Amino acid sequence: MQEMNGFSEEDMAVLGPLFIQSSREYLTEFRTAMERIDRSDEDDSTRETLHRAVHSLKGAALQLGIVHIGQLALAVEGVAKALRYCSQELDPQGRDLMSQSADRLEGFIAGFENEDPPQDPPADLLSQLEALSCRFAADGEQKQA
Repeated sequence: MQEMNGFSEEDMAVLGPLFIQSSREYLTEFRTAMERIDRSDEDDSTRETLHRAVHSLKGAALQLGIVHIGQLALAVEGVAKALRYCSQELDPQGRDLMSQSADRLEGFIAGFENEDPPQDPPADLLSQLEALSCRFAADGEQKQA
């Protein structure tokens, strides 16, 4: 398994599989929350769950030094956090962007499991996520004012 963030091979032999398992669980929670949003079946906790799941995935990846996964999860978290505190609905384009991001994260996790070389998240995906995050953040600031 890849040596990450100063962890030994022995450490990663234990931590790597735990990361893979927990990351897949976080993605499942994320996708379930997105499905509820897609169906307009969300309650007060749905957006919180969306944010918490990707926040946890980001933290686990960065703690182990798996930067490409952490970087993409950070961008997705920006959207999820801003969405959590705003009143706007996630439009179809935004839902598609979040779904693409989850698919990419899933692919990165599979690549990590297979010991593939890390790939940088696509710059266009990161910039689209940032733009969406800024749009929701502006709405959230107005809501809190």
